[in-house]
Amino acid sequence: MNFLYAALRRVPILRRICPTAGRRERVRGRATPNTVLYAFHCGPSTQNERFQRYKVGKTVDLARRIRPYRTIYPNGQVFYSVACADIDVAERWLHDVLKMSGYHVAREIFEVPPDVMKATMDAVVGLHRFWLVNGKRPGRIRTLAKATY
Repeated sequence: MNFLYAALRRVPILRRICPTAGRRERVRGRATPNTVLYAFHCGPSTQNERFQRYKVGKTVDLARRIRPYRTIYPNGQVFYSVACADIDVAERWLHDVLKMSGYHVAREIFEVPPDVMKATMDAVVGLHRFWLVNGKRPGRIRTLAKATY
């Protein structure tokens, strides 16, 4: 749990969201052993040299999923991947956080500093795990963030 709070300090949008402890029963996600959120490195940003361009998504089979990207981005590679229990909700949260932080370029492409991308992915998965343990399932981070202002 300590890594979650350390990651939350680095991600401003997630810092405002303070989950409250609820009931202590486990909610089962639709997980299989290899469901992951991933960030595929597409290349450097066109506007800022500190930023990198990533395609962020979810998959059950990572090797098969990145095969089509190799034709568009021959030098691209998987920058970071994180296992998650319910990848549908976690991906929606990750997209919400990155969009609210102003990193969105188009569709599922984001221009983000590499350290922020790793911290955000870890924080979203940790926050998602915390909500599952406490028996809560908010749909979107955007609506959750609006409620905390």
